[in-house]
Amino acid sequence: MRIRKKSKKGNNLIMVFVFCIAVSFLIVASLTVKFFFLLKASLFDGQHRFSIFVTDTQGTSEVISFAPDTQTISMLILPTERTSTKKNIERFLGIPIDGFMHVPKQYELKAENDVVLFARSAVFEYKTLLTNLTIIDTIRLWFFAKSIPTYSIVVRTLNTSLDNVSIADQLTVDKRMLTLFGDESFAKEKVSIQIVNGTGIVGLGNRLARMITNMGGNVVAVSTAGDILQNSQIAYYGKETYTVKKLNKILPARLNIMQKPEISDIIVTIGRDLADQF
Repeated sequence: MRIRKKSKKGNNLIMVFVFCIAVSFLIVASLTVKFFFLLKASLFDGQHRFSIFVTDTQGTSEVISFAPDTQTISMLILPTERTSTKKNIERFLGIPIDGFMHVPKQYELKAENDVVLFARSAVFEYKTLLTNLTIIDTIRLWFFAKSIPTYSIVVRTLNTSLDNVSIADQLTVDKRMLTLFGDESFAKEKVSIQIVNGTGIVGLGNRLARMITNMGGNVVAVSTAGDILQNSQIAYYGKETYTVKKLNKILPARLNIMQKPEISDIIVTIGRDLADQF
């Protein structure tokens, strides 16, 4: 009888051990899958320029841009206007903004060290933020900011109001944009770009051309299509370069490969389906 009891107790211990192993495996597998999807949804690739629009409850706002390819960070402090949104800031500055972050409290960034402290607080206060960034994005941005010396962080203030912008104001803004937010990887490829406006809305082609130029791109022509086109597309010759991928991120259109070279390496056609982008 004693031998049987010992055997039964031994079997129970084995079952408990197997159960614990199975539960541990499921937990690890679940965390791994969750991490994989978070990584897949991540916006910051850690290699190319990444800009975010930051606001708080008092209307304070900045654009902070992280550039791993040049090992620099740029911050532009914007005028306090409660109507500021990611879309109208993109239009006003003529630059692509990759992410947004709304902080549910008042804060103020003025100096180079503030950028690092802000990136740190974004990680530890992530649950309170309204943002399209993942927690992995905020961690990577914080670690990048920590690795950058203070002299490589540039802070500038823009005093021009977003309302009633004159042509002179626009030219002044554009001069700053290439210096602060130019994409080094984008500019280095020196790919020629042609823009065709097929929306029937005057000026949209020039708006996209301005954004590409402020990034450091080479726009060789802007034209208007003979007919209104419903579908946008990005046609390119040769390899799918970083320039193609970046343009496709700005304008999520169908990609087509050109069978022979045209007057430019890339032809971006804006159709009615993406007219609201600009």
